[in-house]
Amino acid sequence: MPSAKPTLRCPCDEQFLETRSDFIYDARPPGEVRYELPAPYRREYRHCTLCGHWFSKHDYDFAAFYNGAYVDASYGDGLRRAFERIMALPRDRSDNYHRVERIADFAKRMVVEGRARRLLDVGSGLAVFPALMKKRGWNCTALDPDPRAVDHAKEVVGVDGARQRGNIVQKILSILGPAFFAVAICASADTIAQWNFNSVPPDANNGSGTDLPSIGNGFASLLNGVTAIFSDGSTNDPAPSGDDSGWSTTHYPTQATSNKTAGVQFNVSTVGYSNIVIRWDQRTTVPADRRDAPSTKT
Repeated sequence: MPSAKPTLRCPCDEQFLETRSDFIYDARPPGEVRYELPAPYRREYRHCTLCGHWFSKHDYDFAAFYNGAYVDASYGDGLRRAFERIMALPRDRSDNYHRVERIADFAKRMVVEGRARRLLDVGSGLAVFPALMKKRGWNCTALDPDPRAVDHAKEVVGVDGARQRGNIVQKILSILGPAFFAVAICASADTIAQWNFNSVPPDANNGSGTDLPSIGNGFASLLNGVTAIFSDGSTNDPAPSGDDSGWSTTHYPTQATSNKTAGVQFNVSTVGYSNIVIRWDQRTTVPADRRDAPSTKT
């Protein structure tokens, strides 16, 4: 079967991933529930050294796993007992408590005050997470392919519950994997601003273009005597080759003079964003300096 994709898409296009030997599992770690997984047993975690994302990688097919096998192996007929035991854990032993704190803090910073908070917990299981979010005043819905988990969420936890048959949840869970691969929440990466320097509208001429952003808002400027023309752009730009422009800069200070005073500057508002990643494509000519000095300031 094909390998499952990472649980989250790294905004760095997965170009900076590392696999640490202490996060490669060729056998079940001590204490892990004995899920009926096909042999050979193998799973690993990869880490993006640039943005800090962690990814799971495995070759298991979990399309039907959550229809019953997961609850059978994890809780048997004791969903309520397991729920009450975990809810009674002290804060310093509860990963759910810290997860709720992180999300509440995120919502405080990112969601307009007074707007209703809604949570969809995909693969809710015991529904501990929506139970704690409900205490914070959130409107919660538990979604699970196992009808026992849905009934538990509605009758014991007191949140809305729904059973999703077929593709949506099963496709999500086949990517996320079982509990040890699960992700409680993920926010997609937004492009705050982007410059491709292509003409608007397209004019089939790489020698013309614009320094206005192609996505978002901001402005680009030249510093300390640097000048620019438009020329052939990046091969990573999906635009047709005749409309793929780049910003070609020149007239930098003489080597070893005016260090870090000349170049290009892009001003973009990052209010309300965190974990920001900056990327650019660059082509240098023979006389260019072998060093670049990117700098950010907020």
